[in-house]
Amino acid sequence: MGLGTCVRDSAENPKSHFPSPVVFKKNDEDFESCGCFWFLGSSSVHATPLMNRKKIFYLFLALILFFVPKTARAFIPQTPHLLYMMIQKVQKPAGLAVCQTRTVLQLKKISGSGALGFHKVGGLTEKLFYQCPDRMRKETCANGVTGLCVADGRQFIAVQDGRISAYEKSALDFYTDILLYREYDILEQQMARQGVDTEKVVFRRLDSRVCYVIGRAQKKDGLYPSLWIDKESLFPVRYVLVKKGWTMEYRYSDWQETGQAWYPMETDIYMDGQRAAQIRVSRVEFKSDFPPGFFDISHIMAQYPETEQNFADTIRELDRQLEDFKKIYE
Repeated sequence: MGLGTCVRDSAENPKSHFPSPVVFKKNDEDFESCGCFWFLGSSSVHATPLMNRKKIFYLFLALILFFVPKTARAFIPQTPHLLYMMIQKVQKPAGLAVCQTRTVLQLKKISGSGALGFHKVGGLTEKLFYQCPDRMRKETCANGVTGLCVADGRQFIAVQDGRISAYEKSALDFYTDILLYREYDILEQQMARQGVDTEKVVFRRLDSRVCYVIGRAQKKDGLYPSLWIDKESLFPVRYVLVKKGWTMEYRYSDWQETGQAWYPMETDIYMDGQRAAQIRVSRVEFKSDFPPGFFDISHIMAQYPETEQNFADTIRELDRQLEDFKKIYE
């Protein structure tokens, strides 16, 4: 048998006795993360001097191809290694306090054209508190109404105007996944729960930069759930999820160092390609002395009554409007 191609161990290759090799694939701008096996012959065939010479030739050719320049082959880390490198870059402080303003853009019909577009409807003053590895608290104030939400591992609770209003995140709040989970294994698990295929890593271009992409990067009508990491800086620059039928895209930019940790000063949130909100950070501080019960969801549930009425802030109002528009234009 001559030099073969790289193949998976599957029903199409029933004689393969290798433990599930992975395809290394080269397209215009992407390479699948993988290993490669060269099949140089069958052990069931008796070797002859001529066959031995052919095998040596093929082995020599395989070694040459294995050590070709980066333009033909590229090393891509697997997801755990890549997330580890990213977190080593941004660092993982014991705790952070972040002050920011979120501007929400409301979905409306553009007069005259009938097309849909987002328009600025106001801003929220927010303060976020992070405690590694997986706890977060956000306090908000808008139009005299205060609210808070807390994430504690897999649990979530939101309080609005003194009453419990939700037990799940708004689609506009998942941008904090990448900023909160600064342990690579916890982040990988969270991404998998949100639909990211963490078994795949490819190269893709985003604007002028080359990125590692964890997940299936692109389809004809949009994006798959994925995390995009700048190849040079190792900063996460794009996080894509699908929520309530909408493709949510969170873009991080203007990463700045505060002490020994990095944080994006600008985050833009897109829904099906339209910008729905923008976040601008004014201050980032280290903080580790949080009071008891600050991130304790059971403590918050005992402290605030539950209500059937939804005291919706601007973000949740936007969620409902988007659902209505989706029903109208499906």
